[in-house]
Amino acid sequence: MSEYTRLFLHFLHAITDARKRVSVFLFGTRLTNVTRALRARDPDEALASCSSSVEDWAGGTRIATSLHSFNKLWAGGCSGRAPSCC
Repeated sequence: MSEYTRLFLHFLHAITDARKRVSVFLFGTRLTNVTRALRARDPDEALASCSSSVEDWAGGTRIATSLHSFNKLWAGGCSGRAPSCC
């Protein structure tokens, strides 16, 4: 998956830039909200900020745990808009 990461993050950066009410979460072994990190105007700066804010980068995945955390902590705040998760 890591070979596609840069492409996905560029896509999410563009969506975040175009729509101000988008929240972006990444998950590996834990859930990380990277919305603020992707708000930087320069895409490379946004990607660097995003990767530095994710503590478990390339550390595997715990999908069920991450989805549970999202539902418990964030789903209520995202009501009325679809979350962008990858």
